[in-house]
Amino acid sequence: HKIITNASSDEIELANVGVQQVNELVPLAFERPIQCEAMFRITFVVGGGKKVRQKFYEHLPRDLCLALTGIGYADDRGAYLSL
Repeated sequence: HKIITNASSDEIELANVGVQQVNELVPLAFERPIQCEAMFRITFVVGGGKKVRQKFYEHLPRDLCLALTGIGYADDRGAYLSL
């Protein structure tokens, strides 16, 4: 499955995605290293304002983070976007 469409950044909206789908998709997409020539950023949209809030599973941010840490990613809140 191709996830990265732009070498510098990509945004993935997870509307209507539940915990089971997160737990299936994250390992498929991110367990193996992504081959690229330059650093990139992936942004997950896991919620929104009152007009779109109902499209997102309530515990999606937590479950996405748990799935990512489950395959070895670290939660680094101090990460910086540029070198």
